This record gives sequence, C-alpha cells and structure tokens, in this order.
Amino acid sequence: MRNKNKTYYYIVFISILFLMGFPKADARLRRIYSVPIGFVNCLAQNNTNLFAGTNKGVFLSTDGGTTWSTSNNTLSDKNIRAIAVNGDDLFAATYFGIYFSADSGSTWTSVNSGLTSLYVYSLVSDGNNIFAATDEGVFLSKNNGTSWLAVNNGLTDLNISQLAINGTSVYAGTPSGAFASSDTGAFWSIISNGLTSTNVLAFGSMGINVFASTPDGVFLSYNKGASWSLSNTGLSFSETFCFASNTTKIFVGTSNGLFQSTDNGTSWLPVNTGISGVIIYSLLTNENEIIAATSKGILLSKDNGITWTVISTGSIEDLTPINETILYPNPSKGIFNLHLKDPTSASVYSLTTITGQEPEFINRMIDNELVIDLTGKCKGVYFLKITTDNETSVKRLLLE
Repeated sequence: MRNKNKTYYYIVFISILFLMGFPKADARLRRIYSVPIGFVNCLAQNNTNLFAGTNKGVFLSTDGGTTWSTSNNTLSDKNIRAIAVNGDDLFAATYFGIYFSADSGSTWTSVNSGLTSLYVYSLVSDGNNIFAATDEGVFLSKNNGTSWLAVNNGLTDLNISQLAINGTSVYAGTPSGAFASSDTGAFWSIISNGLTSTNVLAFGSMGINVFASTPDGVFLSYNKGASWSLSNTGLSFSETFCFASNTTKIFVGTSNGLFQSTDNGTSWLPVNTGISGVIIYSLLTNENEIIAATSKGILLSKDNGITWTVISTGSIEDLTPINETILYPNPSKGIFNLHLKDPTSASVYSLTTITGQEPEFINRMIDNELVIDLTGKCKGVYFLKITTDNETSVKRLLLE
C-alpha cells in the first residue's frame, strides 16, 4: 500500500464504471460505462437524476442536463473518479476512498472499512454486490459499502484500472491483461487470448458480445473473453475511451468523436456531425438518446448521434478547458509535442501512468511548444496534467 502520508498529485486516468446486462428495450438512460479523463470524468443516471463526477466534485441535474447544481455536502474529496448507482444509493470513487450517499448526493459518508488501499479507480454495481478497483486488487461489498473484502484469487496483476459487469460475468482490466470471474469474484481467470496488447483500457458490451479497447485497437469476443479478434474496420485510430450500447447499436467514444456499429462491431461508422475532433470521455445511452461527456462539455443527441446540443450549462460550465492545447504526434514512439496557445500561463506539468506511478520525464519549451521525451519508457498509456492559475487540463499520451 502506498504511503498515505505523502501527498500525491495525480492526473485523471481511466476508471471504468458501468452497469451492464443484456440490452432491454426500455426508455430509461442506462449507465453503460465511463472512461474518466479531463474535467467531467464520469456520468451516471438514477431515475430522473443525472450525475456528473468531475475534478470539482459531483454535479446534479434534475432536468435532463439543462441546469446543474453542486452535490458535494460532506464530500471531503471532490476529485471523483467514478460513480456507481445501486437502486437509490450512490457510491463515489476517489483517491481517498469510497463515499456513499442515500439521498441523491445531498450528503455523503466515507465507507472504507476493509479497504487496504484508498486509491479507488472504478466501481461497478450488480444488485447487492458492489465491486471496487484499486491498486491492491478488487474489493467486494455485499452490505452497501459497510465493509469490503478483497477478492483477488487468480489475479496475477493487482493494479486494477477498470471493472465491468455483463450478465453473470465480472471483467477486470489491468496493464497485464484482462481477467474474468463468473462467481462474484471468488476466482479470476485470465482472458487475453487474441489480444495483441495486454494493456486493457476499456470494456463494453452488446448482448453477450464483449468489447475491449487496447493501444492496438478495439477487440471483440463472442465467448465471454475466451478469445478475441480485432474489430477496427472503420476506425482510423486506436484511441478509444468508452463504449455504450442499446438494443441495436454499440457506440464507441474516441479521440476523434463518436462511432457506431450496427453489426456487432464488424464495422464502424462515424456519427460526428458538428463534433468531429471532439474527445468523448464518457457515455450514457438508451434507444435514441445519447449523453456524452466530451472535451467541449456535456452533449446531448436525441437522434442517435445525428445532431448534438450542448447541455452543460449552469454551474458546471466553468469546467470547460480555457487554454485549449494540441498534442501531436499521438501515438508516438517517444517524442510528443504539446502546442500551447498561451505557454506563459502553464505553470506545472506532471505525468502519471495508468496505474498511478509518476515516472521522471524530460521536457523542454521551444517557442509555444512543450517537447516531452518518453524515449526508453515502457510502452502504454500516460497522462499529462497541466495546471495553471485558472484551470487544470489533462492529455492522454500513447507511447508505442
């Protein structure tokens, strides 16, 4: 367990949260999963309440996202990594443990008994079972967070970056591969056959089909992860952050907008009218509506992505990045260039891996560009946090 007396300055990185099952033809927005990066890290729906987990706490909208209000009373850590919904109860994951709310976020209580690490990256809910991903493995609570028990038998890598539930299976992603459990976490089996990269960044599902995102692209399994095949047709890049599905379509959020598949991932088509180039971090969906947390705020589509409307008005709008930056090339084999509109405003840079490590790196400023040298570092995903007097922004780096 890390030294909790030391202050860590972490950037946001992937933390999967989704409440999955076989698709149902209902009108409710169903939480499929989120990949938290940037200001709005995750989205969740509880009846008519829409929640956004951000770097500044939990925000609540009761009118479909038209207006937002803070929902942070008694929430001591406001850096929200994931939100899980269990009936009328909410759970929020932070780097200081898990918080519980029984009143739609009006008040929060710390619920960490049994956790050996408070660095919680992901939460998923399946009935009375709540699973938490930490850097010391997977923890399970069967009593609404009152206590937690480690369930790591079979896991060869305890750096769990994301969790997912589909049917009776629980999936765990790590830098060393994907794992699955069919007995509520009692035993885990590695399920990486066919993955050309073992660094699993995200999961998604449509019916019994399971999708996994890696630095090598999107992979599809028809047999609960026993084997995987590449599913990239129509995707011109491999930076995929999140999935969501309804009864007829699966959507994938990428660094260049939203894509959809109507043939179970055999091929993908862009649904990016007006949002091409926008990074999609998190998704909620039903039969026709899509709510997306993006680099341009929270967006709503009522026609499966054909047209979009910005709905992140009210108190959440100040979370939109002010000093927009451009990162290239990305992916890279070592050298990244970060173009800054106002380089004088950028005061602090920090780098972290998907497992929370903070490697040393070489950087130098040339004109309006920060040159980042990761030559010789381990391949995979890194996150660069840029802090100024007015804002904090995060960039995702893929080192090949």
